[in-house]
Amino acid sequence: MIGRRQFLELLSGLVGQSFLDGGPSRFVKDERFVSVDLGLTFCKPSGWIFIAPEQLAREAEDIGRARGRSALSPSVMNISKEPWGGTPKRFTPGINVWSYDDSRFDSLDSMVDATLCSHGFYQDFRVTADPKPTTIGGCASFDFVTEFTFDTVGIDRPTDVRDRFICIRHGRRFLQIALCDSPSTGKAEDAAFKSFLSSLVIAEPTQNVEQGSAGQPATRSESDPEGGDKPQPESEVRSR
Repeated sequence: MIGRRQFLELLSGLVGQSFLDGGPSRFVKDERFVSVDLGLTFCKPSGWIFIAPEQLAREAEDIGRARGRSALSPSVMNISKEPWGGTPKRFTPGINVWSYDDSRFDSLDSMVDATLCSHGFYQDFRVTADPKPTTIGGCASFDFVTEFTFDTVGIDRPTDVRDRFICIRHGRRFLQIALCDSPSTGKAEDAAFKSFLSSLVIAEPTQNVEQGSAGQPATRSESDPEGGDKPQPESEVRSR
């Protein structure tokens, strides 16, 4: 984790020095996404594309209505391996990032529990890698994997899905990152996900701005475990 001032200085070159005096809170510059308000930046894997959170929210609402349940958890940013669109739609691997304040969860354990509970209704749902504590960018984290069969009006045919979730405690906020792919692909998206994680930089929370700290990109402190589940206890779709 890096100091907040260091974080802003790191990003100033993306949009010019005027950025430090006020500017867009969240933006995409070439291959990189920046959220100044969350103190978060990362790059999309080579060849992948950014998908606007609003588009994901629309799809989540459509599927939520079809299932007769709410699906309204907005994401921070979504990355897809392929463009969306077409009829019928087919499953598309993706990486998605969510952020929640501490009114939603009181601990990482409760975030993990909520994620597992919210996905238990999926067909053939199972946990294939139990939650494992780790550290990402100096933040306490959990990493775990689930699999299930995804069958909805939103795609052309039932699809086996693997979700790799990373839950992160970031001051008074919680971040959740999910790689969504298919177990039948031989985990071909793992390299892309590792590239994403290696580009991830997290600034210390705003309430600790004055403390500052020497920082580095967010990297795993333990061996890279298999898979993880998605971060939104209410939202039901990511890049699919």
